[in-house]
Amino acid sequence: MLSNSPRAPEAERLEQLRLEYLEGMPMAEFHRLLTESGEYSVSYAAVRNYHTGRKAPVDYYARVCQVFGVRLEWLLFGEGEMTPALQLAREGRMSSQEWAGSLSRVAPTIWDPTDQVTQAALLDCLQRLELARPGSRPLSPKERENMAKVLDTLAGGILWILRGDREVPRAFVKLILLAVTEAIPEPGKGSTYQDILKRIRMKDEGD
Repeated sequence: MLSNSPRAPEAERLEQLRLEYLEGMPMAEFHRLLTESGEYSVSYAAVRNYHTGRKAPVDYYARVCQVFGVRLEWLLFGEGEMTPALQLAREGRMSSQEWAGSLSRVAPTIWDPTDQVTQAALLDCLQRLELARPGSRPLSPKERENMAKVLDTLAGGILWILRGDREVPRAFVKLILLAVTEAIPEPGKGSTYQDILKRIRMKDEGD
């Protein structure tokens, strides 16, 4: 028997993520991406319930944010913007206008001037790449352009392998950006060139 209780706000936002941000991703694919690494386990029936009304445990929301690159504050409480990049832009710490003029030229595969969500995913990825360089100076505008070119080449190569000459669905681009973003270390947790040299020296001295 179906419940007549209204859908929880968190479930509404989960569906907004799936239907709008991920362009109608099937629930089965959503479930697969959450569990494919083996680090997290949840049944398909539970996922479906969490999207249709039942409140989920906090670890489920945390996993959704980790996999799909959205903010936990937004998913749990509806506070701020969906993605870190949109939140940074809202707070005035990052302006997409600074990038928009060059990204359509240097990253045509992954920059979609008509899709704010894909733009946010790219900006978030670029921001995380720059922040994950501990002890390094901020990148110059030219270096940021070069970073965007490399990311565009990477995404373009993956899309060519997957799709060949067929039309590329925009959801593919977002998923590639989210996958890259998830793999980027948190700020300060990467290794600088000096850190690597130091570890090599310590190993040599211990031999």
